[in-house]
Amino acid sequence: SISRYTTTYIPTLMSPTHLHTLHTVQRIPATILVSITMFLVGVASALDLDVLVNQDSVWGYAMILCGCLLVFLVLRLNPFKFRRQFFNDYGVGDWSLPLVWVFIIMLIAPIEGVGMIMWWIVEEVYTKPGTWWQLTRDSLAMVLTQWSVVALVVLALNWFMKPLSIGPPRNVRLRRLIGFFIRYKEPVRHGEEERKEGKVEEEEEEGKVEEEEHGGIGLVELSTQNPSILVVNSVHESEV
Repeated sequence: SISRYTTTYIPTLMSPTHLHTLHTVQRIPATILVSITMFLVGVASALDLDVLVNQDSVWGYAMILCGCLLVFLVLRLNPFKFRRQFFNDYGVGDWSLPLVWVFIIMLIAPIEGVGMIMWWIVEEVYTKPGTWWQLTRDSLAMVLTQWSVVALVVLALNWFMKPLSIGPPRNVRLRRLIGFFIRYKEPVRHGEEERKEGKVEEEEEEGKVEEEEHGGIGLVELSTQNPSILVVNSVHESEV
């Protein structure tokens, strides 16, 4: 039983922790934050069976919604690109996704996901005609309400965390507090890398032009910072 709980809870803990580290949150604070959050969320279900039944009903049906969101993610990234870059070109000697998978993910999977959700809604309405719209323990209205609240919270956190990943806030105390959790990165401006590469190429072209105009002298002057090139150039001049 110990191994069963270990193999279940460690991936459950490390998956959101790794997701936080990808969004500039440091690993140790992310682990502490995720552990405390999981404990606080599970306390109510452990103390009251009605809460456990409610959460099992709400997030049991949410697995269908999560599957639909994953299908939407693949469709947003382009199924052909997803199949090629993340599977067929990623592994060596591994099983590759056939072309028919694109047809399944573009047509069959969305129809199945939407069909299952609609089937569940219609069944709840017909089997519970007097209670499906009330906020009871496992009613349809309760499920949709909790889904909506969680979606709003996630969108709000995304709106709040996005500017923090770009740079620290101006307030010193707030910057110190958030700096314990956030690992700031210097923002990369659009086109900055291209401008740097273009500048280097221009300098190299100017050096070649100067070399052609002044011959060996220009070659020696451009190579003063690199002794190995200077020696080669001096030998070449002596031979000439």
